[in-house]
Amino acid sequence: MNGFIKKSVAGLAISAGLSSLGGCVLYRQVVDPCYPERYTSMARMSVKDTFNAQAQRGHTLDQTIWGHHFEKDGKTGDDVLVKDAKTKEERVTLTAGAKEHLKYIAFRQPTPDPVVMLQRDVNNEVNFRRKLAIENYLATLMPGRPFVVEEWDVRELNPVVLPPRFQDQQGNPNPGSSQLILPQMISGSTTSGGGSGGSQ
Repeated sequence: MNGFIKKSVAGLAISAGLSSLGGCVLYRQVVDPCYPERYTSMARMSVKDTFNAQAQRGHTLDQTIWGHHFEKDGKTGDDVLVKDAKTKEERVTLTAGAKEHLKYIAFRQPTPDPVVMLQRDVNNEVNFRRKLAIENYLATLMPGRPFVVEEWDVRELNPVVLPPRFQDQQGNPNPGSSQLILPQMISGSTTSGGGSGGSQ
């Protein structure tokens, strides 16, 4: 019995000695030694990425010249075309609000963003005339400073994807179900079988 106790004590002593020597190494293999710094950094970057994306979209909207920034014909609603005295080309006219907004963009401190956005129209000729009007006015404001006018569609920011029950066979919104979209979106039910306003 005494021999068994001595052997057991000796074995425990050897195990304790080995564990004391390799404990730190084994600990770092089991746990993350960078906790919690690694995860707080990841959380911080996810918040920053979301904020930066939102700020970039807001800046894009701030740099945009919209369709209502051009003089309109009271009857047709189309852009007013004025013939240039020198080139005899027809050009569109910027409104006073558009000129003030372009001044705000051009004189931004500490330096202006050279990319000016133009809300895209379905007519390419209209887009070309509007773009030319913006470029000419910016050239008078800031001679020698290059500005780039890019076309874009605000609907590209957040495309609305309707549930299949509100679409026709081509994927377009179904006019017959438009009265059901708002209650379904409010209630949060977008499945084909849920909600009180489901298709009949």
